[in-house]
Amino acid sequence: MKLKAILLPLMILVFLFNDVLAQHIYITSTNFPSASEFNKTFPWSTTIYSAGYNGDAYIEYRDADTWGLISRSTWYVYSGHYYTDSGTATMPNKTWTWRISAGRIIFGTDYEDDVKYVTINLLVPKVYIVEKYFPDSWVMNESFPFNVTFFAKDYTGDAFIEYRDADTDALISRAVFSVSAGNNYTDSGTFTMPFKNWRILIKTGRIIDSTDYVDDQEYAFIQAIEPRVYIIDYYFPESVSYNESFPFNVTFTALYTGDAFIEYRDADTDALISRAVFSIEEIGENNTDSGTATMPNRDWKWKITTGRIISGTDYVDDEKIVTIKLAPVCVFIPCPPVEEIGLPLKILCVFANIIVYVPILLVAFLLLGSILVLIIKFKFLR
Repeated sequence: MKLKAILLPLMILVFLFNDVLAQHIYITSTNFPSASEFNKTFPWSTTIYSAGYNGDAYIEYRDADTWGLISRSTWYVYSGHYYTDSGTATMPNKTWTWRISAGRIIFGTDYEDDVKYVTINLLVPKVYIVEKYFPDSWVMNESFPFNVTFFAKDYTGDAFIEYRDADTDALISRAVFSVSAGNNYTDSGTFTMPFKNWRILIKTGRIIDSTDYVDDQEYAFIQAIEPRVYIIDYYFPESVSYNESFPFNVTFTALYTGDAFIEYRDADTDALISRAVFSIEEIGENNTDSGTATMPNRDWKWKITTGRIISGTDYVDDEKIVTIKLAPVCVFIPCPPVEEIGLPLKILCVFANIIVYVPILLVAFLLLGSILVLIIKFKFLR
């Protein structure tokens, strides 16, 4: 009897102890993002299962590095049931590892039954430049095109692109884009070239709570070209007879847009011969001026100037000097073809040339004969 009295309570205790050991709270699943951006709020959830336990249970979340409490929930649970806890958290500026523990609460004391670790990687969002186009050189005071392509890496929201003079930090232009992660965006436009070599600082980044976060920057350098209109080719005859009309042409190119002029003057007297004005619409555009002039009775020296017209004022950029020689006088009378003037006039024209040239030839022969006679006499007299 005494043995039974001792063994029965022990058997009850063992039964109760085994029953307690069979009771367990399990973490069956977790739902956390694999990565998040700094300062972004993300949702999470955890599901637990009560195995053989009816009573109070808890689930607790802590920072695995600092042991700081993130969240805690308690329930009254029933055996064989699932329970889901959920919430939101704000991502710190680090890769974040959570320690998730679940268990029973017995007489106010936590009994930890299960532990899981979850790591949320820190995304490093960035808006960075992938390609840009600026000309290597451009004409001062002229507009040039540009474009910059940038990529939104792991970032959705407002982004900016900004252009500044790298020497003075003066703002040239700024644009704001609403971007989605994983996409390219292109900013394009025109700038007007200043009167200097230009170094442009290009910045891209994110806008968070009205604050700019610069992620990338690059430089563009444009060599300044002096604007000018200059002569590249011309044609003038080498010689022209007095009072004859002759053609000429001059080709020039313009590193400039606007009105340009070409002017011809007598280099000796500065008298204006001709002037033309052109409207230049594209940089590098070639234009040709042509005309005719009548030869004076002397060698004719021309001064050709080209340049820009700005606010009604001529700015000379190039100058050439061309000399047209006066051709020797020829008394030969040209005879048109018979078909044009007929046979009688053709005969008359030929006869006229004979009348002009025969005396000249006779005089030449007489002079030559006189010289020969003198040479012969001189030899024999010796």
